[in-house]
Amino acid sequence: MGIALGALQFLLQEGSIRPWQGSALTLGRQDTSFGAAEFNEMAKRFTTPAYRPSVSGQDAIIDDRRLFEGLGFSELRALDLDSYEGADIIHDLNDAGPPEDCRRRFDLVLDGGTLEHVFDIFSGLRATCEMVRFGGRVVHISPLSNCVDHGFYSFSPTLFADFYSANGWAVRRIAIARFFKDPSKDPWTLVDYESRKWGEIGALEPGSYFTLACAQRLTEAPCDVRPQQSYYREVWSVGRTPASG
Repeated sequence: MGIALGALQFLLQEGSIRPWQGSALTLGRQDTSFGAAEFNEMAKRFTTPAYRPSVSGQDAIIDDRRLFEGLGFSELRALDLDSYEGADIIHDLNDAGPPEDCRRRFDLVLDGGTLEHVFDIFSGLRATCEMVRFGGRVVHISPLSNCVDHGFYSFSPTLFADFYSANGWAVRRIAIARFFKDPSKDPWTLVDYESRKWGEIGALEPGSYFTLACAQRLTEAPCDVRPQQSYYREVWSVGRTPASG
């Protein structure tokens, strides 16, 4: 798991609209591919009177704890299936729910490339939600296309759009990131997701793609709703039959 400069841009943009603060949890420890100078240079573009992200020092590569401190968080913890990378919380996201002491605790839960490795996606999504407090946010950075065998799954944006909408969360932003091959080294092109623009076979140009999504908890209800795909809900609502394929 890791946070590249393109993913940092997504986090900084969201922070400039609603500043990051409080406690963060990452699903797995997060590697980075940039140093303090690169962080600060990008952060200048998203600094506002209410939000001033920065990292001190001249480190060639900053670790995840300094990254999240620079974003504005006062606490960072990590959850993983195994302790080999130094996770604070050991837990299998295939299980029905998160550890009791993690329920509704965090202002941000960041999935920086973990859920695609969890076989039971619904359990993984539900457990992720249950660790976010009211008003808190979840961010996903997930494979979308041309990531063969990176995990069990690649995720279309509609998964996050439909799941969070059906469960009463606010979908703050979904973007599609395009890069060539190596997400840690290649530049990313971020384009906001529009279902009517992207929702067809063959819509993507050559390259590799990630889905980036941010949603905010606006309800105390658990995320127990299994959504129907929005495309088909719209089709059914107007009495049309979708083309096969």
